[in-house]
This record gives sequence, structure tokens and C-alpha cells, in this order.
Amino acid sequence: MFIDYAKSFADTINLGEENKTLNKASQIIREYIHPDYYLAEIIKKGVAYHFGNMPQLIRNLIEDLYQKEEIRFVFCTSTLLEGVNMPTQNLFILNNKKSTKVLKPIDFWNLAGRSGRLSKELQGNVFCVKHSECSWDNISFIEKKEIELVPSIFSRINHNLRKIETLINDGEISGSEEEKNILKYIANIICIDTLEPKTGYQSPIIDELIRKNKSSIIELAKSKASKLETPYSILNSNESIILNAQNTAYKKLKYLHAQKALITLPNQVNYESCKNTLLFLHKLYNWELTNKHLSDKNSLRYYAMLMNKWINDESLNQIISGSIDYYSESQKKLKISYNEYEDFNRLNKMHINILIGNIINDIEHILRFQFEKYFNHYYLMLKDLLGEEVGENWATLLEYGTQNRIMIALQNMGLSRHTTNKINKECKDALTIENGKLKSVNKTLLLAKFTPETLEYDEVKKLL
Repeated sequence: MFIDYAKSFADTINLGEENKTLNKASQIIREYIHPDYYLAEIIKKGVAYHFGNMPQLIRNLIEDLYQKEEIRFVFCTSTLLEGVNMPTQNLFILNNKKSTKVLKPIDFWNLAGRSGRLSKELQGNVFCVKHSECSWDNISFIEKKEIELVPSIFSRINHNLRKIETLINDGEISGSEEEKNILKYIANIICIDTLEPKTGYQSPIIDELIRKNKSSIIELAKSKASKLETPYSILNSNESIILNAQNTAYKKLKYLHAQKALITLPNQVNYESCKNTLLFLHKLYNWELTNKHLSDKNSLRYYAMLMNKWINDESLNQIISGSIDYYSESQKKLKISYNEYEDFNRLNKMHINILIGNIINDIEHILRFQFEKYFNHYYLMLKDLLGEEVGENWATLLEYGTQNRIMIALQNMGLSRHTTNKINKECKDALTIENGKLKSVNKTLLLAKFTPETLEYDEVKKLL
């Protein structure tokens, strides 16, 4: 929705005098993502959008240009605005709801607090915009004077004790998918915190339940947790994975190890190894029942293809271009809205942008969040069962988007995956490598290799 708003707003602005900085940003976006990506066009008018799963390189670019006042208008969700340090003179709020619920006073004033830039002006302006989809009939959150600051996790617990108890008992609860996932996470934490070793640490969540005289929930959680075979260190590092799924996976892997089965991950990452590994994890963790995002076994072939390309250094632009070719040549249907599909047309910019959005979401949410947490969990189980020599942690490969140790080292120096990929392919003579490890980087030689004013040149100049 906010992308549509950004596009519509940009359409009202005439492209005036050429802005070299914004034109350069547009070119970066075209090369990094795709020439038809909406953002590449509207940014030339000083308009941008910004969302959580946007590639970090582009997010950084937008935030930097906004702070420098090259970009004058940014459209984003309220949730994102709360977590990004982008103070502004004028804040326009287009909806009085957060998700499906009316804004709470603390949410509204947290947003309002973004208006006013300390070094620029003494005050900021907040505009609540009335339009066909938001009449602002309910403005109770503005009028309320006193705001009680309660940690959000405590607020969730206090308002959902019965649901949390049901989840600890392995029952089903009602509510939105987001709400159910949050409460499952809290139920996990309560169970794990009852296992806390004698280190002097006292769980604030357990303290809150004691304060609320809810010792019955604590005892219930303690009873459930005491039956788990999975070591505490693994549970405590993976609070977002359902406890029963963790425990079942641990017991299955322990059994396979006892049977002398090969349980380490393949050394080579290719389509077949990705597909077979994902199918194995699907069964091990019972994703069909324990993870809605990964439940469809047939989708794993697509994710294996995407994962193989990502880990084997294909650029985001290459991945997107390949997907566009595939959809076009295979005459695939593209989901346009909840229950609406259309034949994919590569000349239709809306189709291109929907597909780009899907790919970015699949990389950021599925590969670099969902899969990454399960591979981390699997790696910890391997270390517990086999010791230190357990091979590569594929979670690291997903995080960095490569299995190349030099590229990982360069990313740890602050460079983007895009730039490290260019350096690895075109500028190896600027790197000093000993025994497979990066020892030093010749910055002068790198700058000589890259064209001034390009993304790679700017990153090397700024970060090395």
C-alpha cells in the first residue's frame, strides 16, 4: 500500500532540474535490483519508500540521502518508522491503526516523537491525514495525557495468560498469525527460563508471573521443560523454534547418529544438495505442522534453486533477471492480490515489481530468517553430538550470501555483498591472501580498478 502511495505522490511532482546525486542513486538501484524497479524512477524526484525486508544496501542508501535532504519524502510503515533513526520535520500519518487495531497512545506519541530534528529546528509537525480509507473518528490516543510504560512482552503476557497456558499445554489458540507466533515465542521463553542454570540470573518474565500470582503457569512450564532431552544451551539459543519441534529433531538426530548415519551437511552447495537438505529438514522438524511458512514441501524445490544461486554468488540483479526470464518463457501465472492471478507479462511494470518484491521477501524472510534459524539449530545439535569438527554452518552461508571465505571477510569489514562479489571477481590482485585467509587489502589499487561515482568505488573509499 505505501509503495502505491509513494508512486502516486511522485506522479504529482514534475521532474525539474537534474539532481546528479539522485540520478546516481537511481542508477545504483537499476544495477543492483532491476531497471524497472519503481524506486529507481521515483527517487529521481526526491521520493522513496522504505520497508523492513528491503536489501540493506538500498536501505542505507535511502537513509543516507534522506538525512542529507536529497530525498525529501519517504513512505514507510509505522512499525518500521519506530525502529529507524530518521527524524523528520514533518510527519504525515495516513492511518490511525497499527495492523488491525487502533493506535495506542504510546504508539502514536512514539511516532510523533520522530518529528523535529534536534540540530535543525525547535519543533516538528504531525499531520493526521483524513482520506477515504481513514476518517480519524477515533482519536482517543491523542487526547490521553498519561501513558503507562509497560514492556511489550509483559503487556502481552498480562492480556493473554489463558492463551499462553493453552500453548504450553500444546493446544491451539485463536488470533492472527502474527499474534499466535508472538504468543508461541513467549510460551517458549517461559518454559526455557524455568530451566535457567544456577548462575544468579533471575528471569524477568518468571518474576512478572510470580508478581501476578501465576505460579500455576510456571509449574506447568517447568513440568513441560523438564521432559525435554534437548540441551538447555540449544533451547536457549533458539527460542523462536517450537520446543516440541526442537526436541523431536534432537531425538531423531541422536538416533541417526547412534545408527552411524551420516548427519553432517554436504561440503558442496549446489541445487541437489540444497534440495535434499531442505527435504531432510522438512521431515526432521515436521515443517508441515510446525511452520506455516515452510509447510509446502513442493515449494522447497524453488527455495533450493534460490538458495543455490544466493550462496554461489549470483547477484540480486542476476537472480531477478533469471526469474523474469523463467516466468516469461514458462508462461507462469503471477499472484496479483489475495485471490487474483494474471499471466506474467515482462512488459508490465506492475508484474515486474510484484515479482521483485516476492524474490526480495523470499531471500530476506525465508532464506536469511527462516532457513537461517533452522540451520543454526541444526549446527548446534551437530556440535553437541559430534564435537567441534562438524563442517560448515550453512546459516553463515545464508547470512553472507556466499561460501567464499574472502568475501565473508570483506563483508565483515563493512562492504556489501554486491561490492565484495565485484572485488572477488575483478580485483583479486588487490588482496593479500595467505593460507586461504585475507591478510590485507590494497585500497589504492581497488580505487584505481573501480570507476569513480560507482557504488563499489564509494564503498571502498568510505569503508576501507
